[in-house]
Amino acid sequence: RQVGNATWVGVAYMVFLLPVNMWVFSVVSKMRRKVLKHSDSRVKMMNEILTGIRIIKFYAWERPFGKEVERVRGKEMDALTKMSYVTPVGFSIILLSTPIIQPIFVFLTYVKIQSQPLTAATAFTTVALFNLMRFPFAFLPMGLLQFIQSRISLKRLERYLALPELTPYV
Repeated sequence: RQVGNATWVGVAYMVFLLPVNMWVFSVVSKMRRKVLKHSDSRVKMMNEILTGIRIIKFYAWERPFGKEVERVRGKEMDALTKMSYVTPVGFSIILLSTPIIQPIFVFLTYVKIQSQPLTAATAFTTVALFNLMRFPFAFLPMGLLQFIQSRISLKRLERYLALPELTPYV
């Protein structure tokens, strides 16, 4: 009963972090879409280059096409770099702050609510319970990231499969 009130504060803190998780990973999702857009344009360009390689070689257009591929790849790398900075920062804010800040809130609440002093047994029990709950909350952002990426892929597949049928060419 004594640990119960303080434990609910810890659970509330973890639940409070869920919208923060959602916000961080919505930003990651937008960045991921941008990376995919640049990757698609680069792959499309490389496909066109490889299809018309004879003409490109015949007119000696290797350098202009190479510069264009480098420009598109540069955009893709910029988007990947931004995403590679935002993702670890989001994970760090959520995963590293929780084990530090959560016990502070829990024990402050316990001291304010209870008329008894905080004992070592109560503190260790509370910390042990939150250590058990930390891992599901730690893997939640990774699961959300995988969900976001799969949703993006499914939308792209849906757009492709919803294209009208081509008329047979004879």
